[in-house]
Amino acid sequence: MLGPEEKLGAVVIAEPLLSQENQAALASILQQLGMSQEGSRTAFGIMFPAEDLKSGRSPQR
Repeated sequence: MLGPEEKLGAVVIAEPLLSQENQAALASILQQLGMSQEGSRTAFGIMFPAEDLKSGRSPQR
């Protein structure tokens, strides 16, 4: 569990879970977590980086 000052850097979702049926629910979860809606394929699944990492902005402290 993360402390209040800690943030996720990315979320990886296994490709079989990225179905049409799950699309809206996963998009909502990613948005709530502050993750990008644009993912990149990795050996473990599709990685969705945190929005503040994706845009090249410095994390707010």
